[in-house]
Amino acid sequence: MPAPSSEEPRILVVANVGQRDLYVDDAPLNKTALREEAEALLPQFNERVGEMRAPMIQPAVAHVLRMHPDQKLAGLWLCATDQQDAHYRKGDTAPSAKLLVQLMNRHLGKAKLANSPQIKKISQTPNDYDAMLKWYSDILSPKMKERYDKLYVVCTGGTPACNTALILAGVQRYREDCTALYVQER
Repeated sequence: MPAPSSEEPRILVVANVGQRDLYVDDAPLNKTALREEAEALLPQFNERVGEMRAPMIQPAVAHVLRMHPDQKLAGLWLCATDQQDAHYRKGDTAPSAKLLVQLMNRHLGKAKLANSPQIKKISQTPNDYDAMLKWYSDILSPKMKERYDKLYVVCTGGTPACNTALILAGVQRYREDCTALYVQER
């Protein structure tokens, strides 16, 4: 049931996490060893948080919060790859997403986040358009309208198949209540 018009909308931001979505010392992690580097950073987060930034996700979330200044995000989902094929696992973004959850919690905190960010793991091949459309359609289920009134999709990081599927599934579920955001890396 949609929220009455007098209420502020419950906002969900869904962002694809790509190989260049986490910067450390003003540079992205090495994409050929992304998983390994991000996993090594996880226990060092508190010591190195000042060196980390999310050059595309942070500005997108900041933009949404400026559009809704007196609100918290009801949800922030980070869609990250976690494939089974050993050849592709080295570039998976799931460990980077774990760091991004901590980073976003630190930057936004309870003042701007109603709930801690969630990671949605993509185990299928992220460049398979059919598989990605099904996956995003499944996570953006019809029941979501009971929890969230407004959807913002951040389609900067990730593969073209993931970004296309996120936009299509978001518009399919939310129609005019879905807004796609694109942030240039620099």
